[in-house]
Amino acid sequence: MKNKLRFLSLLLAIVMCFSMLVACGDDVEKSKKDSETTEENAENNKGETKKPFVKVDPEKDPHGAVLGAFTLLAEDYAGGLLDISETCTKLGEGNISYDFDMEFDGTEIGLSTVLDRDGGNSYSEFSVGYEGISAKANVWLGDDVVVKIPALLGDDAYGVKLSTIEEDLENSFILEAMGFDSVDEMMEDFEDEVGMGMDDFADLFGGMFDVEATQKASEDLIDALDKAVRGIDAVTESQKIGDKDACKITFTFTPEDAKPIVTAFYDYYVALYGQLLELSNPTLGEDLDSLLEDLDEAQAAGEKLPFSVYVYKDSGKLAAIELESEDSDEDYSEKASYKFEFTDGEIKYEKKSSYDSEYSKSSDELKLTYKTVNKGGKTGFEITSANSHVFEDKEDTDYSYDYVSEVEISFLKDSKGSFTFDVKADGEDVCTVKGTLKYDSKSFSIGIDSIVANGEDVGFSANITVKSGGKVEKTPKYTNIFSMSQSDFEELAENAQKSALYKELEELYNTMSDDYKDYDDYYDDYYDDYYDDYYDDYYDDYYDDYYDDYYDDYYDDYYDDYYDDEYYF
Repeated sequence: MKNKLRFLSLLLAIVMCFSMLVACGDDVEKSKKDSETTEENAENNKGETKKPFVKVDPEKDPHGAVLGAFTLLAEDYAGGLLDISETCTKLGEGNISYDFDMEFDGTEIGLSTVLDRDGGNSYSEFSVGYEGISAKANVWLGDDVVVKIPALLGDDAYGVKLSTIEEDLENSFILEAMGFDSVDEMMEDFEDEVGMGMDDFADLFGGMFDVEATQKASEDLIDALDKAVRGIDAVTESQKIGDKDACKITFTFTPEDAKPIVTAFYDYYVALYGQLLELSNPTLGEDLDSLLEDLDEAQAAGEKLPFSVYVYKDSGKLAAIELESEDSDEDYSEKASYKFEFTDGEIKYEKKSSYDSEYSKSSDELKLTYKTVNKGGKTGFEITSANSHVFEDKEDTDYSYDYVSEVEISFLKDSKGSFTFDVKADGEDVCTVKGTLKYDSKSFSIGIDSIVANGEDVGFSANITVKSGGKVEKTPKYTNIFSMSQSDFEELAENAQKSALYKELEELYNTMSDDYKDYDDYYDDYYDDYYDDYYDDYYDDYYDDYYDDYYDDYYDDYYDDYYDDEYYF
């Protein structure tokens, strides 16, 4: 049963993931023999960059029809997200600028970065503000790593040269001060502590942000999924959905069919994240092996899951998906059904499940609706869900219960980019986020003006902007910290302590320390008094009376029984 549930969950995950992945690929292989581009579709796509829809006869090429239907689904319901995706793709060339600022609970943080991906250099400006104290720092990253903190270290810049860092460190007093005789010894110690060396770190992050590698991994996954899906048996049947002609395509999905798809997803994530994935989840390979073993067991048990996909014949769009599962033996029975319905601008999902055994029975129903909306010039989406659960204990009705919960989520954006994101649960406001969302061919920005949670403003605001272009400031002349003597560092520390920023930070720390000291003293006194009074009263009132009564009764009974039974008679 456990394997069957994992098998069913896996199938649902594959259905949903595949619908999004096929839309991200450059193209999906389609049957050219049975396909043709209609004049109407060609006209609709005139002047657009995306390829015209290729209509596939579902009865002749059911697999191609299903893949095409999922592609159209993703395009229809992703909406503006596809435009954002195109924006991000165009931002993947040349220089790129990042701007971020945030304010929360009196703390202000700002970051502005320009990255030259061709040259591998970047320039960043950091700023932090708290309680009227502000500080800024400039950072250059490239062959030289340089930092300038004017408010603390003056106008001088300090850094290291990466190309000569090992030699510079070898000749620096810092190495001896750290307790090492050589850089090799320090690196060996570092590797022993961390479990990986610097070369491993380079390999770890080397391919993570490689646009070409990411694209190839996506294409490989789509190819693997396409091949796997086409290997699953399909049976077609003409049906009517309302007044429209549709084709019902039923796949009989076996655990063996799932294995290449699971492996394809595994290879995809490994290709993207490499050693980082292995480091964060060292048992990932074992998890894959375990899942494949479960699928082998399910295959040996002859488990199969038929599911049906309905495709409209005229448009090639997805109409519905149905999936059912049933499992039972002499002790229990379990049923589950899943249904997706697709209409213009709306998706409905319904899940029903029931469980019946000798001791209890239960039923669950989840209804989820997603629809695109246009209200007063504002566009967006609404998601509503209703979840009901009924549980009956056949032996003790006191443990039986039922409940219904409802959640509403909405996102509305006007033509100027202002948006409101609302979450409600059982009719009560849970969270409201207001901000702006803007993007064009060269930039993307999102701003959060306010967040109200449970009726209270949490005092958070933030802005993030990504845009193409920007200039990387030239790396200034700097002092290599490995060329500095111990006295140079001591002088630098003394000068930093004389700065206005250091004095402000010191004053803030002392104020906070006094607050914490007063806080600790208050609780020490409070708990001392509280526990003294509590235990005095507790022991006086409870233990004294309890032990008096206990020993009086105990000894009276004991001696009465002893003298009566043991000694005198």
